[in-house]
Amino acid sequence: MNGEDVRQGNVDGGKAAPDDYRTPAERVSDLPRILDAMEEGVRQALRRHKALGNPIAIWKDGAVVWIPPEEILPDEPSTDRGET
Repeated sequence: MNGEDVRQGNVDGGKAAPDDYRTPAERVSDLPRILDAMEEGVRQALRRHKALGNPIAIWKDGAVVWIPPEEILPDEPSTDRGET
């Protein structure tokens, strides 16, 4: 992964794993794998913000709330996947 890939959001270079022979439709229907990858991406972003001393913005009670870097907890597992 190079800097250009990161800037463009292509963490894996935009390619499927070499041993993944599923169709694109089959890959996007793999919801657990997609959610796991998204959660890992968020954890990485939170760790980076904390390490660089940058705050994050969240939406809470109908308003944007800024969280200072010292209060960022990047390794807390998510319990809310939007399931009802």
